[in-house]
Amino acid sequence: MKLNKTQAAKAAGVTRPTLDKHIKEGRLSTGKNGRGQVVIDVSELERVYDGFDIDKMQNNVKPLQANTIDFTAHNAVIDAKDQLIHQLEHQLQETEKRLESAETERRRTTEQMTNLLTDQRDRSGEVEKLKADLETEKGRGWWSRLLDR
Repeated sequence: MKLNKTQAAKAAGVTRPTLDKHIKEGRLSTGKNGRGQVVIDVSELERVYDGFDIDKMQNNVKPLQANTIDFTAHNAVIDAKDQLIHQLEHQLQETEKRLESAETERRRTTEQMTNLLTDQRDRSGEVEKLKADLETEKGRGWWSRLLDR
């Protein structure tokens, strides 16, 4: 049977500060319950305190076990939250993949647009040359253009 510090002090017939002192000195070992509270086993009290009477303790102290909580519901909530975390992590990975894909597509499109703009700049010289050739051709007669002389 496990008792909290207050119950253990009352059962052992010592004050709470004395009990804390014995724990700090290492004379009395403790454990923790499911909620992280310090608990002391009755057998440990019997070992350390000579005048400890378990029958007297049972009459005066309500054991901690009667106050414990059923953690089944808590475990179910924790499991549900773990599943939710797993699902959210999966969604995050998928979203990161889509983001990377969109970023790759954006880079490719930007490169294509840059290439098109560069092509148009390069062709501006060609347009000027074609205009000049057209003006030259306009000055030639119809027969010389037909016979390509």
